[in-house]
Amino acid sequence: MHDSRSSLSPSDEGDSSCDFELGGFSQQRKCGIRCPGCREEMEFCELQSSQFAGCPSCNALLFQQPVFAKLTLHLRAKAALPTLVPAPMDSAQLAIERSCPTCGARLETHAFCGPGNAVIDTCFPCGVIFLDAGELSKLVTAPGK
Repeated sequence: MHDSRSSLSPSDEGDSSCDFELGGFSQQRKCGIRCPGCREEMEFCELQSSQFAGCPSCNALLFQQPVFAKLTLHLRAKAALPTLVPAPMDSAQLAIERSCPTCGARLETHAFCGPGNAVIDTCFPCGVIFLDAGELSKLVTAPGK
């Protein structure tokens, strides 16, 4: 299986499908969940046979925690080792407050505890993880294991 968008994207002629980072693609079906970032309705999406919700407006991603863990481990194992040190985490992102699209509680905004300099938002009771556009790539291509 290739990681290119063309091989992972559905073959839609003339379709305005939304592509997500690392080859993720929309299934073109609304999922009834509002994006915690921009409040637009998210769509069912897929990457490496893992399903998640993606925002066609801001390209943010919403994962169930087990899917996030499995997918990031799989993608990191396949990723080439980076040659550059990642940019420092933007600590201003820690001040952003968002609500869980499932239960409405405040998402816990924190630095990711694994490799990568990314800020993620988690609802521990619901088991969801929200990533802004580009954060999954930061986690997957970060140095270290």
